Amino acid sequence: MELPLQTTQSMSKFKGILLVSTGALLISTAPIFVKFVPDMNPTTIGLYRALFSLPFLLALWLLAPRPKLSGRAWVFIALAGLSFAFDLFVWHRAIFSVGAGAATVLANTQIFYLSLLALIFLKEKLSLLYIVASVLAFSGVALMANFHLGDLISADYKLGIFLGLLGGFFYSIFTFSLRKIQAAGPWYRSGQVLGLVCILTAAALGLVSYFDQALRLPIGNEWAYLLGLAIIPQVIGWALISYGLKSLPLAQSGILLLLQPVFSVILGIILFQEVLNQWQLIGVLLTITGCGLAQIKGKMKSGRPSNYAPVEGLPKSNRA
Repeated sequence: MELPLQTTQSMSKFKGILLVSTGALLISTAPIFVKFVPDMNPTTIGLYRALFSLPFLLALWLLAPRPKLSGRAWVFIALAGLSFAFDLFVWHRAIFSVGAGAATVLANTQIFYLSLLALIFLKEKLSLLYIVASVLAFSGVALMANFHLGDLISADYKLGIFLGLLGGFFYSIFTFSLRKIQAAGPWYRSGQVLGLVCILTAAALGLVSYFDQALRLPIGNEWAYLLGLAIIPQVIGWALISYGLKSLPLAQSGILLLLQPVFSVILGIILFQEVLNQWQLIGVLLTITGCGLAQIKGKMKSGRPSNYAPVEGLPKSNRA
């Protein structure tokens, strides 16, 4: 007995929401792992994050059928790899300047850029409710980042804010590129694509570390923290997110990913005593409210059904 099409689509969307939300929780641990390695260059940390994840991701190329990639698919893979490298380069520095929670909040201004990308390239039309949800979430991000302090912010903190916002720009390109190269296929397909992306990311960050004379081997507990950084957020977290992205509209994916900074702020408070002031607490509530409103029916209308089609050249199969 086949389920009605609407029921099947609802189940697929619920599955996507669950996968992306769980992935957001896992990737929220990334700044925590980074902050546990304070004596290593931020670029080198990014290098090991990508490098240590490769054995797990590339194993899928040996254990599972390999996709045939078109030239257009390779373009988006290259774009994802380079944008992720730029994101890690600036974001890791922001973590040490403004804290794990605030840096993650700033990077997640990607919701603004993702919405613009959705409007410009995918013709996705945002409903009024979705726009209100986005404004609430973005306002919460602003409050959590202490924008209201103005001149009271130190020069280092201001630089950290700028780097965090710049990370949000590169983060949105990375997320957009992942969406464009995803195909409705087996569970391992997302991991295979991420493996290719991480090769380019590791190569780019490795070159920067080399010319910056920052290359060195981890010592002591750094091995454990860097392995945790690679496996938990990089492998498991982004595999769940990239697979879940296929079932959701692009801008809605960005709203769900705003759960990541909320989790990071909470972890920062627990592990590093990154105390929140009253405005930041209000920001947390606004962000959560925005994420909740975004799930209400009617949040988005698509301008054309083909918006969610994968790049030609990746295997296609029925959606789960």
